[in-house]
Amino acid sequence: MLMEHKNLTILREAFGLSRKELSRRTGIPESSLAMTERGERRLTPERQRCILAALGIDPVTAAEIVSHLEEIRKSMPK
Repeated sequence: MLMEHKNLTILREAFGLSRKELSRRTGIPESSLAMTERGERRLTPERQRCILAALGIDPVTAAEIVSHLEEIRKSMPK
């Protein structure tokens, strides 16, 4: 299952990475990562695998991290 573009941003930021650093780790151009995060470019299965490998996590762990962070955001005062 492919993650939504917004989840790429959530994961990248959760790992404290800039787009530039994630680009360096994955070999995916920084501009392409930016377009994917904005929803302007589709996240392919190959690129998702590459990104998750660079983060050292699998798709299940990625989904758990995103879910947990979304719960935290919902519980924070506005």
